[in-house]
Amino acid sequence: MPFDPQSPRPRHHRHGLVLGKCLPPHKGHLTLVRFAAALCDQVTVLVEERPDEEVPVDVRAAWLAQAVGDPRVTVVPLRGNHPQSPPGTPAGDASFWAHWRDTLHRAVPDADAVVSTETYGRRLSEDLGVAWEPFEGARIVPIHATEIRNNPWDNWNWMVEPARANLVRRLVLIGPESTGKSQMSHTLAKLAEAPTLAVPEYAEDWIKRMAPVKMDERALHIFLHGQKASREACLPYANRWIVEDSHALTTAVWARYLGLANAEEAFTWAREDRPDHILLVSPHGVPWVPDAHRYSAEHRQDFFHMFKEALDAWQFPYTVIEGNWDQRNAMALEAAHGLIQGWRQQSLREWVPDHWRTVQADATLPPPPSRRPRPR
Repeated sequence: MPFDPQSPRPRHHRHGLVLGKCLPPHKGHLTLVRFAAALCDQVTVLVEERPDEEVPVDVRAAWLAQAVGDPRVTVVPLRGNHPQSPPGTPAGDASFWAHWRDTLHRAVPDADAVVSTETYGRRLSEDLGVAWEPFEGARIVPIHATEIRNNPWDNWNWMVEPARANLVRRLVLIGPESTGKSQMSHTLAKLAEAPTLAVPEYAEDWIKRMAPVKMDERALHIFLHGQKASREACLPYANRWIVEDSHALTTAVWARYLGLANAEEAFTWAREDRPDHILLVSPHGVPWVPDAHRYSAEHRQDFFHMFKEALDAWQFPYTVIEGNWDQRNAMALEAAHGLIQGWRQQSLREWVPDHWRTVQADATLPPPPSRRPRPR
């Protein structure tokens, strides 16, 4: 029978097993899993839990599963503190391999192949009584997870996209209207040393497109969700960091100014959305520039103080930007350069959010500021 490249062909194995820490998942892991999926009808990837891990096992498993995107591949956490290498004694070595044989058999009892880049795959396959399919992953994708953990910045592009999207550093601009935030955000995003994306203020664009609009509770809800959705759409394509022209705190302050019923909900949302750093742009030093969609020139300083009170109460890191147009742009660029230089030096442990490893103690945070300017 002549060869037909369009006809379906059976794969070599029914169920392949892949084992790894994936701390963090990178393109070498992704290549290995895709190799296994090309050989097997079904693949189970076991992601090991580790003591004092930088990224929790559930998060790592979710990142890898999303990156693979194959319904035939199941990525699951392997719970427990499992030994990593034989102790070097006959009894200890025997116990080590027996532990892994029993653990893997319980986790994937019907596996008929172990797929690995490491030579331990041969021993595991022999103990399990299944085939071993070696893969020269290290020669194809020359990166090790240790290198990424030590320096995420320089090894950024080796990580899988979901990991990068969740680790992006966030620099947020907030402040009263007519202080140059929009232009400043685009200037910062074009930094020569690390150009990235600038997320615009969703509320401003929505108001312009939908005018005339009623600023009510429904609009508040739209602004909060729209800003978050805009950011999440951009994160996978950001270059290590991202600039955001607005934050939920902006919506919350406006909601309080307008006396909307769900203003406190917006403050709660803002308090829970902690970026890496904030540039608080002051109205001091620049004139009010009229615009058809701008309000309340006389309350710019009041708004600035409301922003500052909230940031101080919640202990958010921020830098005040002020002066004339040239001075404030120079201050913002200097602040961004300083942040980038710090991020370049940090390990993965310093990149991940604290709440991934600890329970947030929101109850200990002071409440948002209570005063608001009154419309005249």
